[in-house]
Amino acid sequence: MLIFLLIMGFLWLISLICIVGPLVVVCRFPDEAGRVWLCIGLAILLLFEFAPTTIQTFVQLTPTRGMRWVGYLGVLSPFSFLGWICIWVGLAQTSRWMYRATPRYDPGRYQERGASLLTLGILGLLVWPLAPLVRYRARRDLRAIDEKKLAESQRRSTQIASRLGWIGSLLLVGGGTAALIIWFVLFFESI
Repeated sequence: MLIFLLIMGFLWLISLICIVGPLVVVCRFPDEAGRVWLCIGLAILLLFEFAPTTIQTFVQLTPTRGMRWVGYLGVLSPFSFLGWICIWVGLAQTSRWMYRATPRYDPGRYQERGASLLTLGILGLLVWPLAPLVRYRARRDLRAIDEKKLAESQRRSTQIASRLGWIGSLLLVGGGTAALIIWFVLFFESI
């Protein structure tokens, strides 16, 4: 019985965190982000789904079981779909707000990432599967530099990152082939 109570308490705590946590976060949203609809939906779920289930569980665990009115709380649970409808309306408003709030892509404005590509190129020498990605990104940035979309000062570090990407890619192919040959030799030797 104690283990059952511990499990039920843990599940109750997780359910409470899953409903109250988002409610606290949603209260920080601006009004145009659907804050009102999300708060109403989460409050309905808290009142119509979580609270009746919690009360019924506590009453069933008590030895008296004399409160017959608690059974009527189960009638409220089917109305929790109203909370889900409010949540979906709030999420639709939130997605529209987020779409309007994001900056639009400007093809004339590239980020300068020569130093980060150089760092990834050095890391690609150790983590070989990262090297082809570094090579691809460096080639794109070199084209952008040639088209004058990126600063000329990024060329040197981007060229070095591209070369490191090549070396890492060769190590990936060579190391993968060597590992495959060693695996075949060990596999057929054990037979």
